Amino acid sequence: MISTSAGFKTNIDKLDRDIGAKVEIFFDGDNNSPTVFYKDDQIVSIAILEELRADTMSPLGHVSANELSLVLNNSNRIFSPTNTESPYYNKLLPNVLIKAFIGVHVSGSYEYISLGEFRTGDWRSPSSQIRASVKCPDILASIGQKDMPMVPVIENTNIKEMFEILFQSFGLTSDDYIIDEDLVQPIRFGWFNRDKVINELQRLASSGHCFVFLNRQGKIRVKNIFSVGESVATLTDNNQIVNVDSPQKYSDTFSKIFLKYPMPTLNLESEQIVSLADVKSEVPDTTLTGITFSNAPICLVNQVALTKGRYSDIEYIKHGALDCTIKLINDNLLEEVRLTIFGQKMNKNEAISMATNAALVDLIGEKELSLTVDLIQQQEEANNYTSILLNFVGDPFAYYSADIRGNPSLEVGDVITLIDTADKVPSAEVVIVRQTMSFAGGLDGKLIAIKKECLE
Repeated sequence: MISTSAGFKTNIDKLDRDIGAKVEIFFDGDNNSPTVFYKDDQIVSIAILEELRADTMSPLGHVSANELSLVLNNSNRIFSPTNTESPYYNKLLPNVLIKAFIGVHVSGSYEYISLGEFRTGDWRSPSSQIRASVKCPDILASIGQKDMPMVPVIENTNIKEMFEILFQSFGLTSDDYIIDEDLVQPIRFGWFNRDKVINELQRLASSGHCFVFLNRQGKIRVKNIFSVGESVATLTDNNQIVNVDSPQKYSDTFSKIFLKYPMPTLNLESEQIVSLADVKSEVPDTTLTGITFSNAPICLVNQVALTKGRYSDIEYIKHGALDCTIKLINDNLLEEVRLTIFGQKMNKNEAISMATNAALVDLIGEKELSLTVDLIQQQEEANNYTSILLNFVGDPFAYYSADIRGNPSLEVGDVITLIDTADKVPSAEVVIVRQTMSFAGGLDGKLIAIKKECLE
């Protein structure tokens, strides 16, 4: 929960509260002063989605990007991209930094809370309307669409180090992300697939049972699902709650977990992993990219052999777990060469961990959730994972949803207490996993939360 003054805490729960809004748009670049708009100026509405979990196959571990939807008053057409007289002509571009804020009136001024940092998508300003709108994902969405670079197999590592390696491979520093210190699940051999970053982040999150999201300060946050703290706020039908629901959902309930995982070892024998004939070696050099290994992932590259050529040599080889790039140099004449690479593969040695809730089997039968997780690589860790997961998916009343009046100081990941006596919902400690806030002169919100006891 974001720290606020005592006046904010009091006024945000009042029935007659005065809600403020502002956005900072960096039309001239991130390092220049932004243009600031307020609710009484150009802002028509602001809507924000924050979530720790998205719809994925894995109940544990999620990567999600937040999104801001902004609508501005365009009655004077200053946000029409064809208006050459507008001060923002040729500035209504994608990837413009936007910072949004919601606040409440306290002691003569608004006390604002940051909603985070976002990047503009396409601006829309139909000539038939007097409003302009833009949807703005956070930076995690753009990072997620990048392609994973080549990264060699990492031996004797852990989940936290794998996240660090992924982030640093894109030039991020420790100032750009925060990773929980207790995400130290051991990994004998760690590797990345040549896939979109979002998929590799999801793979890490699923193996490490953690949430990956962008926090309000614009930093990538990697949070252990099970590192829940104490309740930071109490929401009741006298201050924030409009209604609460805890639906019974046996459709998402499972009585048995079936987990496949590897127990990898290094193959002691070196074997041929690349054989390319009739490779053209040009003068003065040739770079061969995307050379795929057979039997990947490959832990070690032992030998690179170049044959048939008289004038060619290998300047360097760069390799990851699945493929490599090789630069050939040629000091005389175009020729065809043969390239052979030898290396040591990883033997995955598939193993299985199962867990069953006998009482739930009697109630709903054997309803099995099957998962494959390749970065859990020890029996003890796998058994712990299935046990935790069964507790998580074995509760048909795990989730709560609530319509609330809205409080921007609440963050996803916060533990809160819900008490709704009017709807006969008893006191419950829950963890916020999804939150929406909508401002259009006033503020309202909706949240989805998981019972804290399911994550302990």
